[in-house]
Amino acid sequence: MQANAQLHAGSTRPRRLLLCLDGVPHKLIEAARARGLFDTFGVPTRLLSPFPTMTNVALSAMFSASPPAGYESLYFDRSARELRGGIRKYLGRRTPDKMPSSYMDELDYQEPLAFEFLVYVAPEKVWRADMQRFHERFRAAPQTRDYFAFLKGTDGLLHSRGPTRLLIALESLDRILREIQDSWGKETEIVLFSDHGMNLEENTRADVATHLRRKGFDLQSQLKLANARALSLPAFGLCSYAAIYCRDEALIPEAADVLAEIPGIDFSVYRDGAAVLVKSSSARSGAHRYCASRKGSARRGWICR
Repeated sequence: MQANAQLHAGSTRPRRLLLCLDGVPHKLIEAARARGLFDTFGVPTRLLSPFPTMTNVALSAMFSASPPAGYESLYFDRSARELRGGIRKYLGRRTPDKMPSSYMDELDYQEPLAFEFLVYVAPEKVWRADMQRFHERFRAAPQTRDYFAFLKGTDGLLHSRGPTRLLIALESLDRILREIQDSWGKETEIVLFSDHGMNLEENTRADVATHLRRKGFDLQSQLKLANARALSLPAFGLCSYAAIYCRDEALIPEAADVLAEIPGIDFSVYRDGAAVLVKSSSARSGAHRYCASRKGSARRGWICR
């Protein structure tokens, strides 16, 4: 949060707690409210999240921060023309070189780096520890400045344990927020939001790499010295979207057509001059051209206060 906005926090206006819940869809926050949770908040308002639906893409856009180097930890570096990053991002401490975007400089609380992968190993322990740490840090923070917290454990919990377990976690969060409201009352305004949603559908594997090789493409980790039919396909953990980079730009339309043939892929999209071309294998969808400035969303976030 900007310094000039902090000047009046706790004096001429209530201090604000901005609390982001990673990956919690509008559907589930509505379900939580139907059970009596978060009933002191206003009705959640839907927000459009960028495509692809990723935390770093969404929050960097929301807070006008620096864009991430790639969509996930393993990414294609356009300048170096090769894959970079990977598992090292999760090892050790959260040093500046592991910060994907400048929005993280604004965070007063986020989980320890190790929690980002441990949530898939011990989700119950991680989300409970995450919420407890947030509560303790917030209670100890100065009341004369706003506080920006990001709870990432909700996304991993939803991925690994599903909606039922997430609703249990939201019950714990509701108790924490009620305690904060009881302790500070009108002196603290709470804004609760998510960076993106989740489709809550079972994931199935699409044989992208196998099909591309079958069609004569050569998958490589670097494209500087590769042959003309070489592609680079970062694959790290993102399950709703895949970015593919071509050695030769003339290969892009063919690659997009081939990708649209694969079961499980709804459409492929690429830039064509000043337009964006969307291709699908379905007879009704076919190929469509859109203005490059047109924006859409696959999954929605929400905000309530």
